[in-house]
Order: sequence, then C-alpha cells, then structure tokens
Amino acid sequence: MGVVTDIGQNSRITALERKLRRLEKKTSGGVVEMKIFKEIEGHECMIDGDGFFATKCRIIEVDEDWVKLVEHTKKADITKIVRIDSIDSVTLISE
Repeated sequence: MGVVTDIGQNSRITALERKLRRLEKKTSGGVVEMKIFKEIEGHECMIDGDGFFATKCRIIEVDEDWVKLVEHTKKADITKIVRIDSIDSVTLISE
C-alpha cells in the first residue's frame, strides 16, 4: 500500500513543480525567452544545452515552454520538441 500512496504523491509533487516553474518563468522573464525564440522562428541555428552540443537545426515553432525544431544529422532530419529551459545558448547561422 505504501507504493500506491507514493505514486499519488509523486504525481502531485510533479504537478506542483510544473506550476512553480510557470510562476518563476512569469516573474523572471520566461516570457522574454519565448519572445526571443519567436523572433528567430524559421532560422537555421546551432543550439547547446541539455542533450545538445553544437547541434545544427531549424526552429519551426515556439510556445511558452516548448520549441519545435528540426535537427539536421548526417543520416536524416529529425523533428524534436524541446523544453525552452533545456536550451543554454543559440547561435544563428547566416543563410
């Protein structure tokens, strides 16, 4: 029975963490990040962050929390949806 209780508590904790992150973004400039990404929507760039190191991609779509991008690899183009929080830096590539 302890396991069932823990699962319920974990989902509540996760939901509260998500709400807290949204509040922090609103007060600390998360909306600003989204606006910056909106400006470079459709551009080729290099991104660094969690799981990315000098990854060449094209930003397709942006909302408050997520960035949809197409990652260019040697074998194929891969569409990914990534949290804005996981991106550390973006370098625009001249076209």
